[in-house]
Amino acid sequence: MHTGKWWWETQKKLNELCPDGTIVPIIISSDKTQVTMFRNKTAYPVYLTISNIPKESHCKPSSGSYILLAYLPTSCLEHIPNKASRRRAIANLYFDA
Repeated sequence: MHTGKWWWETQKKLNELCPDGTIVPIIISSDKTQVTMFRNKTAYPVYLTISNIPKESHCKPSSGSYILLAYLPTSCLEHIPNKASRRRAIANLYFDA
């Protein structure tokens, strides 16, 4: 999917269906962070951007190239006594969300 040949072939197919259409690849990202507006709780904000924006500009928070889609909640799952089981449960919870 990431080769130039694939993109050109897919763009040609899209032009047959929609002459003015174009492919816009997207990036969805998340990173655990402190959210001060929710009483210093932690959450995973989920952001969306398009990948054809130059990285010099889309890496700057002031550029406005990312939009916030959602917050994924975090949990310590303190009721699970085994550390390894707790870590696995937290990872499963994150990836299932």
